[in-house]
Amino acid sequence: REHVSERVRQGIRSPGFSLTMQPNSVELDTWLTRILGGAESPADNFPLAETVGTFTAFLFLNLDSASTWRRWVGESAKVSKARFFATQGGPLNLTIDVECPDLIPDTTAPAAVSISTVGPYMFYDTTATGGDLAINGSTLKFFDWALEIDNALKMDRHMNAQTRASLPEMDRTITWNLDGPYGDNVGLWALAVAGVVANAKFVLVNRSLQFNSTKVTFPRLPPTLSGRDEVRLPLIGIARKDGSTASLTTTNDSNPA
Repeated sequence: REHVSERVRQGIRSPGFSLTMQPNSVELDTWLTRILGGAESPADNFPLAETVGTFTAFLFLNLDSASTWRRWVGESAKVSKARFFATQGGPLNLTIDVECPDLIPDTTAPAAVSISTVGPYMFYDTTATGGDLAINGSTLKFFDWALEIDNALKMDRHMNAQTRASLPEMDRTITWNLDGPYGDNVGLWALAVAGVVANAKFVLVNRSLQFNSTKVTFPRLPPTLSGRDEVRLPLIGIARKDGSTASLTTTNDSNPA
């Protein structure tokens, strides 16, 4: 009934990790390119691309108070999935799933990091001057909002190797999720099958972040009933390409004049 140590071999490696942050406009300049694939062009515009770029990911762990560090380096890392979300009273959050072909350990300590002091966006920044959260041209009230970009990386291309050979993009799905009061938003229950415009714009003084999709198809989901609480109307829709217009256009003004 013993387990023989001589019969043990190392399996394949498929490293990945997730991180959640409340990004400000300066940090988004870096992450939007990695999430959407396109380089910033023209200024403040971040287009979708057929492929997402690679970058080097560093994971650090402080082992004790004597500055003993353990570092893992992930070359050719890619963003598999990103989810922007916000709830009433809270900040704009961003969760990112990152995949790597492999992680290489060493003991290098992290370099000094300069952290931007610009504040993060809040959900109520969609109602600031110039802000917006609208479906089919109607600016309505919502309890929460989320936008998910899934780059659908193929994560099992090991073949006859121990590590991944590559992480190619197989598809891309962009999903809009909103939850609002049924009484206020009942007009959104029977939206056009061909898709409608969805827009979310966060404004903080003279900085802004905007997502826009011209064709989002929202199926008719039943209202959410929860005892005597307020009846809610969920909206979960897929963004689609509209002629030559991409399924999502993104602008991030991080350098106000």
